[in-house]
Formats: sequence, C-alpha cells, structure tokens
Amino acid sequence: MNRADIKQARAYQLIKEIKRSRAVDVRTAAYYVAAQLGIDVQKKGFGLTDNDKQKLSLLLGAQPIGFGVPSVRKGKNAAHPAVIQIGNRLAETLLLDPGMAKQAAEMSKVYPIIYVLENSFRQVIMRTLEKKHGKEWWNYATIPSDVKKQVVSRMKQEDENRWHAKRGAHPIFYADFSDIGTIIINNWSEFKGVFKKQYRLQAKLEEIELSRNIVAHNNPLPDKEIKRLNLNFDDWTSMLKGA
Repeated sequence: MNRADIKQARAYQLIKEIKRSRAVDVRTAAYYVAAQLGIDVQKKGFGLTDNDKQKLSLLLGAQPIGFGVPSVRKGKNAAHPAVIQIGNRLAETLLLDPGMAKQAAEMSKVYPIIYVLENSFRQVIMRTLEKKHGKEWWNYATIPSDVKKQVVSRMKQEDENRWHAKRGAHPIFYADFSDIGTIIINNWSEFKGVFKKQYRLQAKLEEIELSRNIVAHNNPLPDKEIKRLNLNFDDWTSMLKGA
C-alpha cells in the first residue's frame, strides 16, 4: 500500500477479487496485486519463499493478459499507470483507461482464433494447388494479375527493409485476406471437393473478414461477433475434417 500509494480498502478489495477469481490464498493474491501495481516483489524485504515464488509464477502466467488495475494517485497530482500482464511480462497500459485495458484482455483471446483461421485457409490453398501444379504453383495457377502485382510490390518493399523480419517465405502470405476467396474460386475445379458450394464459402469468408479487419486495426469485437467468430471456427474445423 505504501509503495503503490493506494488506500487500505482498495488494496483489500483487489486482493479479495484475485483470491476469489483465481482461487488462490490471500498471501499469493496479495503478491499478485503488488506485482500488477508495478512493485518488484522479487526484491529482498518482501519475504517471498520458494513456494510463494512458484505459486506467483504460475498465477502470472495463467493468461496472456491479466486485469488492468485502475489508475491510482501518488500525492495530489501524479498518476500511477495501470498495469497489465502480457505473457510473463508486466507492462504499463500507456495512457489507456481501465476500459481499454479490459478490452485488451478480452481481445487477447480473439486474435489466436483469427490467426489460425486465416493461416489455415492459406495452408489449404498452398497444399491443394501445390498438388496440382507443384511447388511453383503461384506461377501456374489462376491468380488475378492485380493480386500478383500487389504481392510483388509488398515483397519488394519488404526486401528494401532488410533490418526487419519478413512476414513469410511464400507469396500467398503477402496476399490480402480478401484475395483468399478470389484465388479459391478462380481455381474452383481444384477446391470444389473441399468447399462444395461457392456461395457458402464466400459467406463464411465475408463474415470472418469483417471480424478480422476490426481486430487487425486494434478495435474490440462485440460479444455477439466473438460468438459468431467461434461458430465460424467450428464450422471450418468440421469442413476440414469432412474433406
């Protein structure tokens, strides 16, 4: 409480919330709250035992992004920043209000779904067209000229910035998500065994793309859209298993 300059009632409230939500003892909850407030509890003087350290480590690593502690005041004017858990690292929310910090925690569960969906579609395209045309399928399959032109431009731009990591080894990773449906439909004879109906594929891709673009631009998805995204993930999983 002294280090974070917060009131006793607020400290107890935070500890009680963590004890209940994470099902841990009061001691572990207290250390967790202190860590979330930016206090280095590993330093001497805080009395951590090896058992405390183990339990705290498990708790901090329990989810990619934890709760954002609302800003508290130091003195009359200075604000203590909120803190979130990112992986095994504590990070300040960098001027985000508690509501946006909470959205960050919620969206951390959505991004992996979109990542897997998008790259799964790319893998299906690669494997299917490679089976037909070989490893150089990008040069032989029916890929729209504007898509190829855009891909070449992006690869060239990336090559000029060699200090930065590349996004992928194959041109398909430089195509927009919106190009995925176009590539599949332009080579429908190879994909109809997987997707069966073009209109169903297009409808799914459009739904996924709407959610994907919102998350890609760092905006939150409403709960109903998260549910819809999960349903699309389940449908895609069933489709792949059936194919």
